[in-house]
Amino acid sequence: MIGAVVAAHGNLAKDLVAAAEQIVGKIEKLAIVCQFTNDKQKDIERNIVKAVESVDSPEGVLILVDVFGGSSSNIGMSLKNKNNKLMIVTGVNLPMLMDLAVHRKESNIQKLADRIANTGRKSVFTAKDYLDKRKIEVINI
Repeated sequence: MIGAVVAAHGNLAKDLVAAAEQIVGKIEKLAIVCQFTNDKQKDIERNIVKAVESVDSPEGVLILVDVFGGSSSNIGMSLKNKNNKLMIVTGVNLPMLMDLAVHRKESNIQKLADRIANTGRKSVFTAKDYLDKRKIEVINI
């Protein structure tokens, strides 16, 4: 099974995972990294490395982060340079975590990363577009 790390600012990672687990049940082989304003870069990196190691698998590890260019994203990218079994997906949201929980046993890491990123993109739209039935694609989780 592909391992997963959710890393985000504040308690976002913990809260997103908690919400996803209320809907889909316990998500196995998943680690959470919360980062706060006063955290030092080396501590954030140490926490992400520990998290990756705790869920590592032969199939690889997905690191889902909140913001591209943030500390978690940048650290993930530097780890990716050392380990080609890592994939980083940015903009993590609740539908992405639900999709991860349901589909990660049946997919290779590249396909799963692409699927999750696509789910994230499809899950963001305006209520007006939905009500007007414009450009809304149903998400199949």
